Amino acid sequence: MTVQIITEKLDLLCEDRAVPSNVKKMMKEALISLKDETEEVSVRVNTVISILDDASNDPNLTQYSRTEIWSIASLLETV
Repeated sequence: MTVQIITEKLDLLCEDRAVPSNVKKMMKEALISLKDETEEVSVRVNTVISILDDASNDPNLTQYSRTEIWSIASLLETV
């Protein structure tokens, strides 16, 4: 259930016009990593958290988007 919510939140960020294109690219990369069934869940989660950490440091990111990224990272830590 939680992975589905995380996937939906990442999709919303990818569609948000306020999110810079390089951050959208990172969000798409995170989605691909999260959906990759060949890796263990813990490896996928750690990969996505790392991607989100890099994305949240983008200086062109709005505060709302940064907060959403942190929210997603917090959800991932519970998986």
